[in-house]
Amino acid sequence: MRVLVVALLVIGGCAATERQPSLRARQDDMLLQSAQALTAAGRPGDARRLLERLLAEHPHDDYGDAAHVSLGDLDFDRGDYAPALTEYAAVSSARFAAYARYKTAWCQLRAGDAASAIRTFVVVAQGDTPKLADAARHDLVYAFGELAPDGLASFDDARVTLLAASNGDPERAAAIGEAIAHHECAAGLIDACLATYRELAPRPDCPPIDSATPAGELVHAAETATPACRARAGDALGAIAMRHHHDGDADAETLYAAYLAHFGDLPAAIYFAGELAYARGDFCAAAPRYERYVRSHDEENRDEAAYADVLATMQCQHLMDVSPPASDASEPQPIPPPWQHVLAATGLYLATVKQPDPAVRFTHARILYAFAHLADASRELRTLATGTDELARNAAVLLADAEHRLGR
Repeated sequence: MRVLVVALLVIGGCAATERQPSLRARQDDMLLQSAQALTAAGRPGDARRLLERLLAEHPHDDYGDAAHVSLGDLDFDRGDYAPALTEYAAVSSARFAAYARYKTAWCQLRAGDAASAIRTFVVVAQGDTPKLADAARHDLVYAFGELAPDGLASFDDARVTLLAASNGDPERAAAIGEAIAHHECAAGLIDACLATYRELAPRPDCPPIDSATPAGELVHAAETATPACRARAGDALGAIAMRHHHDGDADAETLYAAYLAHFGDLPAAIYFAGELAYARGDFCAAAPRYERYVRSHDEENRDEAAYADVLATMQCQHLMDVSPPASDASEPQPIPPPWQHVLAATGLYLATVKQPDPAVRFTHARILYAFAHLADASRELRTLATGTDELARNAAVLLADAEHRLGR
């Protein structure tokens, strides 16, 4: 019996050893699931601690790569793209590689490197993960729109890039071609824009518009454009009007008037009208146009328009170099209409721009503080008072006073 018992103990011990990886895997799965739940619950710090523990225990396997991806997503969500890129670059397993590469492209794009993002999106679009490949092809359209005008030169072989990214889908290639052409026109690259429309996104049913076409024919072409051709006709006419203006041609005003008359409802035209009014010093006309553009679904110039709306509104209300009046009230006071307009413009800017200029946030907070909207002012000032520059020091002083008057 003694031998039998020993044998059973040995066998039991071996069985327990064989079952241990399964138990460990369940524990690791629970760690991952807990980190995901904490992230969803708005507790990224707690989630990060679990993920770092998982990574320390699994530096070189799928669990470690899952932790790298999740840590990268946490960094990405709070706008820390450099550490996010480091986490995604550390992924080595095929299971997570496509997703890490896809999020790498978005880090590059958000960090302002659209050229690198386009190249990374193309790699994902050619990959064998269908959902990510489709997403990458779609995101290429947006990425080309974010490309700086001088960066377009690095994509001379755009047709090859498009065909590779579209996997032979002509509709997808045409959509990306439309995005490139729209961006080229907005950047004033008229000939390149028209060539891209003609070569990469041809539409035989659209009226021909060429930079050498006389002004009268341009206006006629715009008037006869079908609904399907309106966007490209608007792009071309607006860009050509801009060129005529820069060249000092007398017909520039005719082209501007035609552009705004026929395409004034297009987001690009709304933004263009704001720019035109601002350049002429008509700030009270520019501000509502910028605001209307910001509230549209177009993103190409959204951040610039939101900032221009703030400047135009302050100029319109004659408050550009004026500080709001001081007050020692503890209860909210009525905000005069001119300051209400500026507060609305700065509020729209802060709600729109992902990485807002601290000076705009300070202006917003300063107005709230001046008219004793102290709880709202404190919330804004608290985000500014953590730095070491002069603006942060000023914010800290106002924050301390606001908190004192609130009795905190």
